[in-house]
Amino acid sequence: MVIAFIVYRELRTSFTIYLLFLFCANIIYAVGQYPLEVIRQGFPGGYWLPHSVCCLHMYLNYAFAPVAMHMHVLITLNRLWATTFPLSYKQVYSKKVAASLCVLMAVYVQLLCLPLVVLDFLYYHLPEREYGCIVNTEAQVVYSAVVAIVSTDVPVVVVLGAYPLLWYKEKQRRKTRLGMKAEMTTKTNLGGPADANTFRRKAPSTSRPFVILTLLTFSVTICWTLIKCYGRLILLLEVLVTYPVSDTPPASCL
Repeated sequence: MVIAFIVYRELRTSFTIYLLFLFCANIIYAVGQYPLEVIRQGFPGGYWLPHSVCCLHMYLNYAFAPVAMHMHVLITLNRLWATTFPLSYKQVYSKKVAASLCVLMAVYVQLLCLPLVVLDFLYYHLPEREYGCIVNTEAQVVYSAVVAIVSTDVPVVVVLGAYPLLWYKEKQRRKTRLGMKAEMTTKTNLGGPADANTFRRKAPSTSRPFVILTLLTFSVTICWTLIKCYGRLILLLEVLVTYPVSDTPPASCL
């Protein structure tokens, strides 16, 4: 995809920039994190890889994985903007704006998630030979819960929650477009100056981004929602074990 994006200039649109960033984020995460996860889970007897490799593994798992999820959010918000405020979208939006939003989103995710990993390795990291390569979330249970909710749960809710509105907007757009085509065809048949073919050329279809959004939303539903629900259940159990309901929560939680 990257090669095609570089070679074929017509593929470099303001919308495909999002897809390129999403593709790169998924590839980097898959190539870097999955092999390390197989090693971590598949070889008993203690973690034997260098400490620096564990740092990279935890960074990819906690601070880089949310980048891909937020790319889905940017794509969803892009379609919301395009369908809700089409005039301002055409006036303001460009390739430069799309690339800038992707970079700012990545920076935001790092500012949110990276401190969790850094603080763990500085103060709370458990011996890797005994506990394996993990982030000690119990030592930062409140912060880890906030990071988990904001970095992954909220994006899933935004993507899934916005889709019905986008589907309705797309349905209304198609209905309006068919009505305009029928009107132009009627004028042409009556000998008017309008040409239905000309109208068709001047109003290119915008259904392709919606189809892509539909596929991405489906992937989020299948690949993220069920996993995150299970993960949040485990996190909730950790919070309840660390801070029982009968106990007074620490001042940081108030």
